[in-house]
Amino acid sequence: MKKHDLIFIILFLAVLVVPTLIWTGARLIDPNAFEAQDASVMDEKRNKAGIKWDELLSSGNSINDWFQDRAPFRSAGIAWYQRLNSRLERGYEQNWLPALSEMVARRNEPSVTPGYTDGTLPFLDPLVGTAAEPESTQLTESLPPVTDEPVRPSESPAESSPGSTECPHEYLKTVVKEANCTENGLESYVCKLCGDSYETVTQALGHRKEMIESSEADFEHWGYKDYRCSVCGLVSREEVVPKKVDTSYLSPRVVGNGVIIGKYHWLFYTGNESVDYYKGSNLLTQEEMETYAEKVRTLQSLCDARGIRLCLFFSPNKEQVYREYMPSYTVENEYKRTQRLVDYLKENTQTLVLYPIEELREADLYHRTYYKYDTHWDFYGAFVGTMVMWKALGLEYTEPMSLSLEGEMREDGYFDLLTLGGLRDAGYPWEQEFCVSYRPDVTILSEESVENGNIYRCRTDHANGLKLAYFGDSFRIMQREFLVRSFSQVLIAHRDYINEYRKDEILDSDYLILSCVERTDARMFDAIDRLIAILGQ
Repeated sequence: MKKHDLIFIILFLAVLVVPTLIWTGARLIDPNAFEAQDASVMDEKRNKAGIKWDELLSSGNSINDWFQDRAPFRSAGIAWYQRLNSRLERGYEQNWLPALSEMVARRNEPSVTPGYTDGTLPFLDPLVGTAAEPESTQLTESLPPVTDEPVRPSESPAESSPGSTECPHEYLKTVVKEANCTENGLESYVCKLCGDSYETVTQALGHRKEMIESSEADFEHWGYKDYRCSVCGLVSREEVVPKKVDTSYLSPRVVGNGVIIGKYHWLFYTGNESVDYYKGSNLLTQEEMETYAEKVRTLQSLCDARGIRLCLFFSPNKEQVYREYMPSYTVENEYKRTQRLVDYLKENTQTLVLYPIEELREADLYHRTYYKYDTHWDFYGAFVGTMVMWKALGLEYTEPMSLSLEGEMREDGYFDLLTLGGLRDAGYPWEQEFCVSYRPDVTILSEESVENGNIYRCRTDHANGLKLAYFGDSFRIMQREFLVRSFSQVLIAHRDYINEYRKDEILDSDYLILSCVERTDARMFDAIDRLIAILGQ
């Protein structure tokens, strides 16, 4: 190593290391001491670089960037060293190198060193003044030519070598992705001098919320506050307080044709052993559940053989979802008949079985899901149940528990319990229901309804090209809008109309769904027997 090179190295290390050691020691005592305000950070309006721990094994650039953004005087020290190095190099090349070359040339006259007939000089050891053994590489490749012209600063190796660790980086910022309310952004930085680059993540901005509505909790309504983001428009319901629960005793009272008078004008139904389902007093035996499971396994195997996706869907009784308004019946089992059956079928068959009782209870935070004066779920409840199906089947679905749903509040016209109970003139107030506007982009191309509406067929312009065969009970009526606009071809029928005349439509379907309200669960398995007979032929 040449003596002057050693001097430059020692000088460079001293300029680089000594301030760093002082800075490091000071920050060990006080982490905020001598925190650098690097010009590039301020000019580029960026955050200081962080260490990318997951890239340390492949690159140390992030440590260098972290250090450069924080160590005081480091960039200035490197720049000062480069200017000093350039001046020393210029002085050496203009004064010392010509004198040394002339001295060596006089010592070697008059002979010409073999192997250097093109007039170039042999490799020299300037400290000894003698020629080293010649090599194939010429001197002009390792030493600058002797000239009276000074070396321009732009030709200095420290300033012109791309990717050099000595480059005083001047980074240009490019915004790759803007940060928004919920997603981080990404910025890219490239040094215009050497091409060095790195990326930084900008944090998501977060919502700027403005309260637009609030509600106090009572016995029929949740407490909450609704907010809208002034940036992206997202509406959210927060600070939720559950409905109050009236624990006062209400003696069960049945009027008319099986209508139960509940709390706060809610009406319920006694038909099809609804009260026994609510009390948990009509549990199935292990043998009965296994009999049902065997039927499901048989149907599943027939569907698998034809490439048909099978789903069983149990709509919860109104008495289970809005139990807080039921009279004071004694509940014998909290783990009730339908939940036991659904769990048994899930464990002992390969069929998708759904019972969305919790989803319907939770959705009440946004809108009521069952009519107060009718046994059925309302339009929004049917939407929630259908979206639970689509999500479980892996189909396109819309999140039902959201304030961003498009729709309108309308006066409901369903009150079968008022009629059954002889209460049409009893002064019950009219209620409102939320009607969802679902997939208005899908157009119905053709449709027909026969057998007094018990069989409905339609074709749409939906792009998925899928066919659905759906067999259910009266709960299917409120679902029809959502079923139709989710497939290209749809057959919707009451389960009593599964017969030979529907055979081709069943066999050609991509999805076969059987549905029933839980109080009629036995009829579900009668329908399964008829489907087994059709598919097994």
